[in-house]
Amino acid sequence: MEKKQISIWVVSIIFTLIGCSQAGEFPEFDWDKWKADYNGCNGTRLELLDAFKQIKPQLKGQSSQSIILHLGNPDDREIHKRNQQYFRYFLTHESCNSEDVNKDNTFIQLRLNATGFVDEIIFVE
Repeated sequence: MEKKQISIWVVSIIFTLIGCSQAGEFPEFDWDKWKADYNGCNGTRLELLDAFKQIKPQLKGQSSQSIILHLGNPDDREIHKRNQQYFRYFLTHESCNSEDVNKDNTFIQLRLNATGFVDEIIFVE
C-alpha cells in the first residue's frame, strides 16, 4: 500500500511540473499594449509585429487559456469540424467604427487543435 501512495505522489508531481511549465512567460513582449489595441484599430499591434514574430515559436504548443491570458480574447473566433478553433487577432481593420468584422483585413491567425493547443500561427494579409 505504501508503494502505491508513493507512486501516486510521484505521478502527481510530474503532472504538476508539466502543467506549470506549459504556461510560459514572454517578458520581451508588451502584452498590455497588444490587448489595448482591440481589432487593431490603433495600429499598435502592427507596430508590435516584429516583436510578435520573435515570440511566435514560443506560442506554439500553448493552451487556449494561456493564449487568452497573454494576447487577450481574440477579435474573431471560429470553431471548425473536429473541434479545431481559429483565433484571429487583427493588425489592421478597415471598419473600426463599426461592429462589422470584415475578414479581408490583415490579421494573425492561431489554429488550435482539438485538445486546445496552438499548432499553427499564420499571418494573413
